[in-house]
Amino acid sequence: MITLLYVPCANIDEATAIGRRLVEEKLVACANAFPATSMFWWQQRIYQGCEGILILKTTSALAKTVEKRIRKLHSYNLPAILKFRVEANKDFEAWVKESTKRSTEKRKH
Repeated sequence: MITLLYVPCANIDEATAIGRRLVEEKLVACANAFPATSMFWWQQRIYQGCEGILILKTTSALAKTVEKRIRKLHSYNLPAILKFRVEANKDFEAWVKESTKRSTEKRKH
């Protein structure tokens, strides 16, 4: 099993920066960032605007660590961090584990 995280960000630049940092730190194997138009309730009114959407792929063992790191890097007071445990083809799951291996090893020590 791997975990996908869906994270709306203030804009595409923030999504790209957070995704890049998490890949560099080997907390995620892959990050996808793309622009989106979002509509949501906040402080008793509806907001609509552009956001950057971040989709991250990591191991289920690292998901909580990734969430904590996103909270430190994210500009929102209340970032949405949605986590989905998913099955993938075995080769892809092995790649995700290998790509995050150094980070997983650091946590064990």
